[in-house]
Amino acid sequence: MSITVLGFGFRVSGFGFRVLGFGFRVSGFGFRVSSFEFRVSGFEFRVSSFGFWIAGRDLADSCSE
Repeated sequence: MSITVLGFGFRVSGFGFRVLGFGFRVSGFGFRVSSFEFRVSGFEFRVSSFGFWIAGRDLADSCSE
């Protein structure tokens, strides 16, 4: 069994499984990077995603009379 820095993983004679993830958020701004990997002796399945968000203020309330 091998442990990765950002997730975990293991491998057993032709079978593999690994999950990685990383993310952070700083006062309304953040991003996330994650991946999923699955292998079975010649067959590979991989899913990866990337996302980020920025939270802002609604200026309509401050401009209302």
